[in-house]
Amino acid sequence: MKLIDSCLGARCNPTCPDQLLFKGPATKWGQTAQIIILVLSLAVTVVSCGIKVSFFLHHFYLKRKQEQYLSEEHPLTEKEVLVSFLERTI
Repeated sequence: MKLIDSCLGARCNPTCPDQLLFKGPATKWGQTAQIIILVLSLAVTVVSCGIKVSFFLHHFYLKRKQEQYLSEEHPLTEKEVLVSFLERTI
């Protein structure tokens, strides 16, 4: 097994060169590109949060409607139940 020494400064290891130049692999982004990326990421975040909130609101709406429907007393005949079921499925 071979160990590799890491060198964080020019004098930490005698085998390292006198000057170390660290260059990042990424290119330097322009101000316009940074703003476009920021706006797009914010837009995606806001839209996804809005969709999530709309699902929560729809769930609470359906839950309330279900409670109202179940609390009402209305006797239905078999024919009325079948007709209402067919109307909902069509």
